[in-house]
Amino acid sequence: MEKITMDKASAAITVIHTLSEAIRAAGKIPQGHLYAQCMGAMDLGTFEGAIRLLVRAKLVESKNYELTWIGPSLAEDSGKPETRQ
Repeated sequence: MEKITMDKASAAITVIHTLSEAIRAAGKIPQGHLYAQCMGAMDLGTFEGAIRLLVRAKLVESKNYELTWIGPSLAEDSGKPETRQ
């Protein structure tokens, strides 16, 4: 088994974060379109593994090869308190 280095772990986190932000910004995006944008930077196995992780984390839904962001919205992540009227 290959030893995981800090550089590899950091690269994996960067990939997952970048993909999650792209999906969140789009709201919905065809999986193939997103991979086409990433294919110069990662192979298909890496892409699919990252998407599986986001789906298991319940941040993304994958249905009919369309990825939909179901995690917190940008407003929810801002840390700003909600104003009540």
